[in-house]
Amino acid sequence: MLNNTQSIKIAPSILAADFAQLGKQVKEATESGADSIHIDVMDGHFVPNISIGSMIVPSIRSWSDLPFEIHMMVSEPDKYIKDFVDAGANIITIHIELPKIYIEQLTTKNNLELKPYCN
Repeated sequence: MLNNTQSIKIAPSILAADFAQLGKQVKEATESGADSIHIDVMDGHFVPNISIGSMIVPSIRSWSDLPFEIHMMVSEPDKYIKDFVDAGANIITIHIELPKIYIEQLTTKNNLELKPYCN
């Protein structure tokens, strides 16, 4: 149950989109009231599937001014975080603890969300 200070946020994932119509579908999600756009990044190691890289962020930016949430399901997120930040990602979620040095290297113009691995 939500209290007065909580609200539900909707972040549709582009993984469910038709990639031949990706920009158009991002625009439709934006116009439908989404709060952000969720982008799943998979490397084929951390999870068995492979998805997209950082180049997708600027390619769909013109279709939406919503925050882009990057969900990194990758074995070594530190190899990719800077590319996504530079590409314009607003929120980055990872599955393992990130070394402090990488947090310090990120610019303050972007949001960073860390969800460390918990047993």
